[in-house]
Amino acid sequence: MGEKKGYVKLWLSYETYFGAYTPEQVGNLTLAMLAYKNDGTEPEFYGPERFIWPAIRRDIDESRAAQEAAAEQHRACGRLGGRKRTDPSPENQIGSGETNLPPWTKDKDIDMDYGHGQGEGQGEGPAWAREKMASADRLLAQLIREAKEEAAEAAEAGDVV
Repeated sequence: MGEKKGYVKLWLSYETYFGAYTPEQVGNLTLAMLAYKNDGTEPEFYGPERFIWPAIRRDIDESRAAQEAAAEQHRACGRLGGRKRTDPSPENQIGSGETNLPPWTKDKDIDMDYGHGQGEGQGEGPAWAREKMASADRLLAQLIREAKEEAAEAAEAGDVV
């Protein structure tokens, strides 16, 4: 793995903190933030920066703690195997039973409304398209039934399925 890339959050609320400071003082605070986050070096301010440094240090510490807590949570989940996978049981696989067939493979009357509640005459498609779809649905259901019958025959004969 490569080198870790660290960062320091620079909250938008700091604009109000830095408003009364000179660019040089803001630069000193920013460099102090980087050093503190990188290696824990506590800066020694003798100017007005010393008044807001405790608030900035608190923000950095809280941010580091939250980041570490999230990383620990991710590590714990990883030790348990990660995200739960979908159920691999055979009854949840495609083609394992009639109940898992797509709804359009069930025997339908080709004049059935295929619309989606869009209003009269919309979403139904031309009659020839509905007939083709119904024909394809019947063919697909027949092919699935035949494949299941062949698999059952092969299993009875002792062939590897």
